[in-house]
Amino acid sequence: MAQDGGLIVFLDGEEMKEGIDYKKIIIDYRYKDIVIKTLNDFFNINHGNMYPDIENNKFQYLDKANS
Repeated sequence: MAQDGGLIVFLDGEEMKEGIDYKKIIIDYRYKDIVIKTLNDFFNINHGNMYPDIENNKFQYLDKANS
């Protein structure tokens, strides 16, 4: 997996501390497309840069070629 990006945490100005049980957030599947688009638009996190080989990027290249 390619590594490009950063960790972003919003905790009301508090620093993350070890030993604290952080809560797991489950996002409803109906919001999947919105989350994927937001990750791409704001953080450049997408299937293509997580799995950068040509086979995994072919649809991204085809979309750009057809636009």
